[in-house]
Amino acid sequence: MSYKKLIPNIYLKDEKAYADKDLSVLLGNGDAVAAANRFSENGADEILVMDLSYDDDSHEKAIGILRQITPVLVGGNVKRVEDIKKYLYAGAKTALLEDVKESNLLMMKEVADRFGAAKLGLVYTGAEKEALDMAADNQLSVVILSEKQFTADADLISANQMNCIVNTENADFTALITNENIGGVTGLSVSALDYDAMQAKQELP
Repeated sequence: MSYKKLIPNIYLKDEKAYADKDLSVLLGNGDAVAAANRFSENGADEILVMDLSYDDDSHEKAIGILRQITPVLVGGNVKRVEDIKKYLYAGAKTALLEDVKESNLLMMKEVADRFGAAKLGLVYTGAEKEALDMAADNQLSVVILSEKQFTADADLISANQMNCIVNTENADFTALITNENIGGVTGLSVSALDYDAMQAKQELP
């Protein structure tokens, strides 16, 4: 089995770090950089950050925080091509488009051509079914989706040999991660500050 990544997530809003999209689980005291450092110390391969900023000021503050976190996959506030550029220039390994935003799908080919498909990924919810085909056509490096969505679109994912990171709340993801199209997992199951990713990887089949 190829190497599988354990990728804790941070939802970043108003300079505070949360472990879930509902913003109900604060990571430590909310310091995103401290949380990211803790994840890295515990053996995380990468960190997924969803930027929930809502205006230019909060977006710039989020960018400032992102500059201090590596290696990171980041998305959440992409409205124009310039936002992809900002994430990548802030040091992001991968900038993420979202299928729930029509503007993101419309710019996919442009940003893939401009920045390189290897630096781009897609957060896929199933809201726009053609988004997976577009990601495959543009050879985006990764698709992030829920365990349920991965199951629903398994045939298309397999046919296109897509690299997926699956968001799961299931602490026992051993069977899931053996799938050849799953390159790693993220979600609450691996996003506790005391989660020992190094030990978990040793126990994977």
